[in-house]
Amino acid sequence: MNSCAGSLLGIDLGISVIKATLFTPENGEITVARSSGTSHPYAGWVEKDAQEIWQTTVEVIREVLAAQPPHSPPVTAVGVCACGNGLVALDRSGQPVRPAIFSNDRRAADIVEQWRGGWMEKNFPITRQSPYPGQTAPLLAWIRDYEPENWRRIAHVLLHKDYLRYRLTGAFATDPTDFSATNLLPLLGEGGNLLASLGLDEIAHALPRLVPSAAVAGEISAEAAAATGLPKGTPVATGTIDCEAALLGSGIQAPATLSIVAGSWAINQALVMTPPSAPVAQTIRSARSEYFTAIEASPTSAINFEWLVNGLFATEAANLRAAGCDPFEHFAQLAEKVPASADRPFFLPYLHGSPRAVGASGGFIGLRPETGSAELARSVLESVAFSHRWHVDRLRAAGLVFHESRLTGGAARSPFWRQLFADTLNLPIEVPEGREIGARGAALCAGVAAGYWNSLADAQRENCPAANRTEPSLAGAHALDERYARFQQLLEALTPFWQTSLPDPLPTNL
Repeated sequence: MNSCAGSLLGIDLGISVIKATLFTPENGEITVARSSGTSHPYAGWVEKDAQEIWQTTVEVIREVLAAQPPHSPPVTAVGVCACGNGLVALDRSGQPVRPAIFSNDRRAADIVEQWRGGWMEKNFPITRQSPYPGQTAPLLAWIRDYEPENWRRIAHVLLHKDYLRYRLTGAFATDPTDFSATNLLPLLGEGGNLLASLGLDEIAHALPRLVPSAAVAGEISAEAAAATGLPKGTPVATGTIDCEAALLGSGIQAPATLSIVAGSWAINQALVMTPPSAPVAQTIRSARSEYFTAIEASPTSAINFEWLVNGLFATEAANLRAAGCDPFEHFAQLAEKVPASADRPFFLPYLHGSPRAVGASGGFIGLRPETGSAELARSVLESVAFSHRWHVDRLRAAGLVFHESRLTGGAARSPFWRQLFADTLNLPIEVPEGREIGARGAALCAGVAAGYWNSLADAQRENCPAANRTEPSLAGAHALDERYARFQQLLEALTPFWQTSLPDPLPTNL
């Protein structure tokens, strides 16, 4: 970042990890990451104490500042990004009303089912959002219906990055990329009384103001400076939803390049000049105001491999870590040795649900006595690529055309997984240089807000090179096409069962 007079701090809050990354001309990228975990108090619930989120963020900021070499330039601007949707509800004093809810939460599944049909016909042209349980709008409706005392206490509705920025600056705000994904904001022009149509007009007073992604939304407060070690008065950019930050940090500047994020969510997105006329899961406002971002996504990506390694293979993973080995790379290497075969087991990557059926769940199909950890690992890695393909096919059906793709997230670090993606999508896969691409996108917003670059496009041109490229294999693509066809048949057979398997909106033991 040769144009910077100092260093830029990007903060990336994910569902399972919080990262703070410093970008400096002299030292490149310095990152500290800390597992943030989540709690699952009831089936389908995914939440976390907001104060704990803030405390973990304070810790990673302090650690990354301490990791700077002596005489490093000071932090002169901060940017934030985070997992979109979910909900952080605060009272009049700025204190959390209840634990923060994340986007892979499923408690509002019954509300989403009620909204489908008539709701879609009436409101999709306004918001361009397909509702799902972890979205902010149905979660607010859930609190209204099942936690009326908390509903009456809500004075501020924030998204996750906005909560962090509030703790850093004291300012209540959001940006167009994040808030246009919530089903609470018309995408184009006026949308009539959208909140009233959702039965949420009582909450209008609590919605945050909109500030452009690459503008200054506030400055580091005295309280935040004391907690984090950041200089008081440092400008903080509004920032973006994490998927848009990844698109920015990947260096994608125009349509025809697919942005793939394989993390907690399967994000598949591209810039478009106008919203697609055919339905896709979401079309949001882009941080670059001349574009929109068309998105197909679900919580069906690398989080499944994390569950396999840290859950099913927990003991072996702990032994590998004790020996100084990366368990994720170990199991990916085991999976690579498993030959392509029609009779291998399938994995259903729906531990956190799926847009294909609200009651969808995860599981292995086709296990045999000889099935081992290598076969299970390959099935999970393959199924994640299949989930992305389903979404990419929907983008293509809506008229989007792709010539190449850029992959970020956990899958980008595995050569074998990259090849699976290239073969499954039949697209070249490029991986951007650096590891923390979302944090880089947040830092680019901070740099533009601080005046280091005139625009996000200028910032991208200087700071987002591609590191390597994986071409699809003809033989691999053919084998995976056959597997994908069987995978689709399996899902179609299970859909009627899933449709009758909605999680309870309110556990009976509360």
